[in-house]
Amino acid sequence: MRLYRGCVFVFFGLVVALFSVALSRAFGLAGLLLPPALVGFTYIWVDSFLAELIRWDDDRNRD
Repeated sequence: MRLYRGCVFVFFGLVVALFSVALSRAFGLAGLLLPPALVGFTYIWVDSFLAELIRWDDDRNRD
């Protein structure tokens, strides 16, 4: 399972890097930084959304 996760992580990283390079040729530095920033902000948003759902469920089931 660790090997599978590692391969998926590397593949995902290569896809983001490919989009970064392609966009950097079209938009310069902003294009280079945009894909990793979008991935990071999306990860943070999903993580905080799931944490809020878990907290809401714990509060709802407490009584």
